[in-house]
Amino acid sequence: MQGDIGDPKSYADAAEECSVLVHAAFESSASAVAKDKSAIDALIEAGRRGAQPKTLIFTSGVWVHGDTGGKLVTSRTPLHPIKLVAWRRRTSRWSCTRRTVRGLVIRPGCVYGGGAG
Repeated sequence: MQGDIGDPKSYADAAEECSVLVHAAFESSASAVAKDKSAIDALIEAGRRGAQPKTLIFTSGVWVHGDTGGKLVTSRTPLHPIKLVAWRRRTSRWSCTRRTVRGLVIRPGCVYGGGAG
């Protein structure tokens, strides 16, 4: 299924029918953070309808841990994001605290795609 991160209506109906929703998209523009939040909101809203229960997987990144000095981090390690990705701390928390979906956050080292990364 193809959708546009800036247009939640382009994927909302399909999301309602899914049991697992994976948000791994990001678009680099001046409105990227707002579009990301809008996508999360739309997926959480889709969690209220259709197939139940739903799991929402939000793809963040290790940059939210900041400079760890080479130390191992876990899901319990406090976040100290660099300024560029500081907004992801709030989005991660938001996607995991909704009652309409079971929220999970993954933090891969790097996500590649579209000839960049």
